[in-house]
Amino acid sequence: MHLQTLVLLLSTGLSSTAQPVIPAGAILNAGSFATPGQPHYGVAQGSVFAVFGTGLGPTTPLQASQYPLPGAQGLAGTSLRLTVGGVSGDALMLYTSASQLLAILPSDTPTGDGTFTVTYQGQTSAPSPVRVVAASFGIFTRSANGRGRAIVQNVQANGDLLLNDLTESAHPGETVVLWGTGLGRVSGDEAAGPLPGPNFNPQIYVGGQFVNAAYAGRSGCCAGVDQISFAIPDNVFGCYVPLAVGTGATGTGNVVGNYATISLTQSGKTCTDSGISSDALTGLDSLGT
Repeated sequence: MHLQTLVLLLSTGLSSTAQPVIPAGAILNAGSFATPGQPHYGVAQGSVFAVFGTGLGPTTPLQASQYPLPGAQGLAGTSLRLTVGGVSGDALMLYTSASQLLAILPSDTPTGDGTFTVTYQGQTSAPSPVRVVAASFGIFTRSANGRGRAIVQNVQANGDLLLNDLTESAHPGETVVLWGTGLGRVSGDEAAGPLPGPNFNPQIYVGGQFVNAAYAGRSGCCAGVDQISFAIPDNVFGCYVPLAVGTGATGTGNVVGNYATISLTQSGKTCTDSGISSDALTGLDSLGT
């Protein structure tokens, strides 16, 4: 998965021509999209986050296409500045459009409640609240809204990665790779590129069963993006098995993020539930509700 592919997946492509206006609670984890009041709400240090509003950037969306990622200098005239605990800093821009931004929260941003502003073409928004947390993992989903089918890849014997789906189900003992953001802070220059490394010990829940991670850290593809590799446990089957990740960050307890789903079968690639054919399930799945 490449930087441009990820940014396009997470962005909505909507547009507007208004000046920067940001409602309260409009800065969210780009995987979970958890909103204020939910226990896993907050933007984790070093994670990718989304901002929604109007007049945030150009009517024609633009994404960062190479490293280093822009900070204070902005992307197509858009920059984002945060102040938390009296410390101010600039986010690293990934994507800008009139109604949505994607950026990375630098790992050295203090935790706690603060504010942020968006500046576009010299016009700055009013401050809007932000909550920075040590960790809160958001699973990337196919729907790009924190719900539904998780972005999981099944690892094949030859090393190939196949996107988990109703016709590409995983099996007990098979290793899969889960994509998301928010495992926690890292050291290094995040603007310069990815910083892979197994730095974390998340709690992974597959159909209610706890499994250990074989790898949990930044991906080698994209700054701010995490990947978690783990083996599918025995005796868990279904086309829509619940999948969630807890971070257990120091001082936060076990913060469990959004729930998504994964397709698991005992044998074969095609999943069927309760006698419903895979074709019928695929048709239902395409409806989006």
